Amino acid sequence: FFSGVTSHGCQDATARTLIQRAPNMKLVTSIEDVYWFVGLMAALIVCDFLLQIFRFPRNDTNGSGRYHTLHTLTNFFVTAVYIDDVFYTYSDPLESYQLPCDNRGTIAIATLHLHHVLFYRPLPMVDWVHHIVMIFIVVP
Repeated sequence: FFSGVTSHGCQDATARTLIQRAPNMKLVTSIEDVYWFVGLMAALIVCDFLLQIFRFPRNDTNGSGRYHTLHTLTNFFVTAVYIDDVFYTYSDPLESYQLPCDNRGTIAIATLHLHHVLFYRPLPMVDWVHHIVMIFIVVP
């Protein structure tokens, strides 16, 4: 059933080759996770500031257009980070689970939600519930 694992739980040469074939999929250390979080938060703050300066999108009186623009940029980043993982999973679903996880996309999602809570006030109750669920339940 699991062709890449021997009866002793060791990977055979085929499984090792499959894992080595994906060089951009690497385990991110916890200090790197912190750096990514800080860097992504700084990027969101700078992008938000630039959107305010250039008044993009026009007629955005409550900031929801800016937030949705940041949300779109974050979704693009998450897609770019995980696109290889998705293709690899579809091409070899029985072996892909053995690869290390890349945390950058998840960190970006958590950062976006925290940024919205910190910098867009007042938030409606539905946004509070959404962000609390996303940050404290879904992301971990």
